[in-house]
Amino acid sequence: MTLDELKVIISANTSDYESSLKKISSQTKTTTTTDETQANKMSSAFAKVAATIGSLAIGAKIISIGTSAIEAASDLTEVQNVVDTASDMAISLAGLAGDVASFYNIDLDTAETKLQARLNH
Repeated sequence: MTLDELKVIISANTSDYESSLKKISSQTKTTTTTDETQANKMSSAFAKVAATIGSLAIGAKIISIGTSAIEAASDLTEVQNVVDTASDMAISLAGLAGDVASFYNIDLDTAETKLQARLNH
């Protein structure tokens, strides 16, 4: 087998992998945009809370609003961390599936199935 023939085989075997990476990239961009929108809303909410504190000075209500805002910010950070970890893991697993498919000369779906079965044990 020539080097050119091997390149064609490898290219054909990685097309599904490249498609999966494009999907993951698109989903990550969508999630990032959603997170940015939520962060902007929270920033606006913090500005409103600050205005309320300055004009009303209602101690217990302000503490309650501040606590809710901090919890929302914490939840948003936690969601972003999960998304980052899930996307990193998905990219790594897609790469591993491509490597397994190439190494054992099997199609990508079979490699993914074998990896999934191995991970479930």
